[in-house]
This record gives sequence, C-alpha cells and structure tokens, in this order.
Amino acid sequence: MFKRSLLLGGLSALVLLGAPSCSSDKPCEGAETCACYANSTCDTGLDCRSNVCVNLSGAAGAPSSSFDAKACFACAESACASAASACKAASGCDTVTRCLLGCAADATCLANCAQGVTADDIAKSAQYQGCALTACSSDCTYSANGFGGSGNGSAGASSSAGGASKAGNGSTSGGSGSVGGSTGAGGSTATNPVSGTNWLSLSADAAPSTQGVNGKLGIEGVFYAYGDACSTPSMFWDPNIRCISGTMCAADANGVNWGVAIGFDFNNLASVKHAWNATTAGVTGITWKNYNSTNSMQVWIQNMDPSFNGSCSTTNCNINAPPDGVSTASPGSGLFTFANMVKDDWGPSASSYVFNPANVSALQFKVSAQPSPTDYMLCIDALGVIR
Repeated sequence: MFKRSLLLGGLSALVLLGAPSCSSDKPCEGAETCACYANSTCDTGLDCRSNVCVNLSGAAGAPSSSFDAKACFACAESACASAASACKAASGCDTVTRCLLGCAADATCLANCAQGVTADDIAKSAQYQGCALTACSSDCTYSANGFGGSGNGSAGASSSAGGASKAGNGSTSGGSGSVGGSTGAGGSTATNPVSGTNWLSLSADAAPSTQGVNGKLGIEGVFYAYGDACSTPSMFWDPNIRCISGTMCAADANGVNWGVAIGFDFNNLASVKHAWNATTAGVTGITWKNYNSTNSMQVWIQNMDPSFNGSCSTTNCNINAPPDGVSTASPGSGLFTFANMVKDDWGPSASSYVFNPANVSALQFKVSAQPSPTDYMLCIDALGVIR
C-alpha cells in the first residue's frame, strides 16, 4: 500500500501525477501507457500493471526503488481520469504534485513544496490521491514512516457522528475510510505507554485499539469531519490523510456560520460512542501535529452528556455547552493540559459545565468562520496524549 509520509510544516499528502495517455482515438493495446492485451501481456520490454502497459526499467521520477512511479502514474491516469484532469486544470496542482514526488522523504524539501499553494490546489491533489490510493494500491508502493512508527494501513472505521460546535450539533461529512494512511509512533504492535508524550498509532481515519499504545490507553479512535450548514456542501474530507479543505461561509452575528472542524472520538466502537476515562488512563493532556494552510485553529475537548450514561449512538453526544481547550493554536504543533485550559465563548447566555477527564467524548480541531468567505485546509498529522 501507499503510505503517507509526514510533511513537517508542509503539505500533508504525497499526491499522485498522471502519465500521458495514448493519443489514438481508439483504445490502444500493448504499447507503453496503453491497455494490456487480453492475455495480460504487453509489447517487448513492457509489463502489465493494473491492466496498463508500463516500462519498469529506470522509471523516471521515482523517489526510491520502492516506489514504481511509472506504474503508479499510468494506473492513476487511467483509473482516476476525472481527478487527474481536474488537477492538471488547477493552476498549481500539477506543480505541487511534481514537487512532492521529487522530495521522497526529505522533510525540508516537502515543507518548501507548501509555499504558495492554494486550498484549491491541495483539494484537487487530495481528491486525485484519494482515488489513486484506492484504485491503484498494488502499483503505488512508496513507503515512508512518521514519528518513529510504522504499521500497515487498514480499512478505516466508518466516519460517525460529528461533535459539538458553537452551533450545537455537528453534521458529518465523508464516509468510510479507505486503504492507507500514516501510522504514528508505536507501529502496528501493541506497546505500553510511557511517562510524557505518547503518540497514538493512526491508520487512515482510525486509531485502532490493536495498534501501538492505543489499546493500553483505552482508545478505539475515529476521525471525521463536519461543519456548519453553509460550509458543509463545499467541504472535501479525505479520510486517508485526515484532511479537510474547501471554502467557509462568512461568519454571521448569530453564530450559525461557525466554521468547520475535524473531530476525534476517543472510544468509538462500531459507530457507538463510549465515554473515555482519561483519568484511568493516566492522561493529563493532549498534543498534536497538524498542517493548516490558512489561519490558526481552536482545539476543544468535550464531555459526553451524562444523560447517555456513557454510551451514545446519536449524531452529537456532547454536552451542549462551551467545551475546554485552547482558543488559538498555531499551525504545526501544539498541546494543552487539563489543568491549563480555557472555555470556548458562546456568548453571555450560554450555559457552562466543569470539564471531567473521566467522561471524555470527543476532541474538536476547529477552524472558525471569518468576516468574509475563506479558503481553508486542515490536516491532522499526529495525535498524542500526555501522561
């Protein structure tokens, strides 16, 4: 499988670039970048990969011997024609794609690729990548690990209910996670947590309890995206790389247009949310690494409404009142401890509650609406807990 590399301070996805297609009006067969013959063979010197004839000797543009660029490109161009065309039509999508592919796992190079990239470029690249990861996984085999851990990407858990926002209820976007995704520290083998920072093992839009420190901390995690009613239609959620992008509507005086967010349920099993006891897990805070191409975000941790008695399968299980966390988090990385949090501001008439670490429901990475419509891009690269 194609595993996402960590882009330190840069873009959060290694996206794919299509190869030229055959110029004949009739579907070509046997020649380079053409369909394979009916018996799954090609002309001399070419190999059949995903029913596309490719030249595997000295494949140009491959960042390492483990990434068969030409086979991957040829498959993606054929299988993801619409997304490939959309990327080529965007002003900077093709350029940033070439830049990323040429960097391999060089973090400085990858970060430089992010300069001057628009949310539209990234969204189109992410759409192309998401299609290619699913349709061409056997041909796209470049691997790079993030945060010291590695593990096989697996089918992501279904995206489920959104979290609380100033508007009260979050609606979900996207759907089931697909193959791939990066893995945080700890890898695929279960390990014991340590004092200090423990990075969760991530696989696409999930933090499976079978991987790394997750299970030892009582975590069966699921990422998802949601937004206000006005911003949601244009929001693109890529569960493979935990990224949202699009254009937010302008904020309004009543807080109806509040923005967009990536949510994380700490204990979500088969789309049923359960309260997570951070106290029992010895957790005293949260840390993260993210890429945000537009502006600062807010990070809130929420309690489950006690009326659910610790188990909930509705759209929003959180207490409908301002949560706790940090009101301004700079792009790149951040953390907060439970002993040092602030309350979200929902106005003077909003009710409030005292945060209880033994009754945690969800985490919210929120990009707030601005005075005018705003392009945005937010990716969660890593998530950890502090003990």
